[in-house]
Amino acid sequence: MQVSGELEYLLDSFPVAICDNIRISRSRRLQGEPYRGYIASKKRYFYGLRIHLISTPDGIPVEWVFLPGAAHDVRGLQTLPLNLPAGSELYTDKGYTDYLVEDNLAITDAIRLRAIRKQKSKRPDSPCMAYIKQTTRH
Repeated sequence: MQVSGELEYLLDSFPVAICDNIRISRSRRLQGEPYRGYIASKKRYFYGLRIHLISTPDGIPVEWVFLPGAAHDVRGLQTLPLNLPAGSELYTDKGYTDYLVEDNLAITDAIRLRAIRKQKSKRPDSPCMAYIKQTTRH
């Protein structure tokens, strides 16, 4: 089933905090250490869920999954059904870098994972591709 006519998609995650870090012991909605996540951009912990969302470049949601706050981005990528058309390009941030998953997507589903690479990546991008990824992401 094709979910959209687009061939470019964006994948990112964001936290949904149930309560602040200081009130975790009083939380009754969620309990357990898997729900304690970290927000690197704010350098703080949160307690709740993390939503992994695939959207079109226009911001229209296509697929999403709810995971515990401590779940790594790669786990979110592995959990998503990825019902995208063949030949799609999925732009992600550095947290979704997993070479095995990237190779499997390219072979089985014909989906190219375009992760923004870290500085000393094993698979560095050409300067042209790095520019395209950066401008598509923002």
